[in-house]
Amino acid sequence: MIVFFPWTIWLGDDWQCTETGPVEDIHFWISWWGDNIELIPFINISIYSNNDTAPSHPEELLWTYTFSDYEFNITAPEVGDQGFYTPDGPWEE
Repeated sequence: MIVFFPWTIWLGDDWQCTETGPVEDIHFWISWWGDNIELIPFINISIYSNNDTAPSHPEELLWTYTFSDYEFNITAPEVGDQGFYTPDGPWEE
């Protein structure tokens, strides 16, 4: 699965589908630096078949959809320490 957020950040995950039929629920856990929550106008999700040749990488596009901000829910921040990682930066405690 590859996910595009509106900040030109791509997120990839080697998610393994073990059942037939439609994917009916997708969850993301997102944390904002300093709990300064920003608007997410859309999230684009694409699901690809996998090419296992090292290094593993996406092969055939199976499904894609762009979710507008009214099609997903954002819940209140959780309590507790969280690490913070920017894909092009360091891990912060």
